[in-house]
Amino acid sequence: MAEPHMATPPLYIRRMALTPRMIAMVLESQPSDLDKSEGAGVEISTPADYAVAKALERRGLGSYTHGVSYGDMYWNNAEGLAIRRDLIGDVDGDEDDSDD
Repeated sequence: MAEPHMATPPLYIRRMALTPRMIAMVLESQPSDLDKSEGAGVEISTPADYAVAKALERRGLGSYTHGVSYGDMYWNNAEGLAIRRDLIGDVDGDEDDSDD
């Protein structure tokens, strides 16, 4: 999968002090296919991944699971998806990078 182009983050995102790994996790949690109000799950498996997921949850950008049977995951919430749109410069909200 091609990485989305990322513009320079807006000032309000820079003020959130998101680390490069936090930004990467927000970008990985794309909108779900169902209603686009929640991000698709991103697998978290290392202690560093858990630290990132916890930090994003504290900032109100998503939630994560820990110790569940289907695997631990991070999901963007609506705020995380808005940050994701701003990070990739998606002004029309469709997130379709194809030229069709």
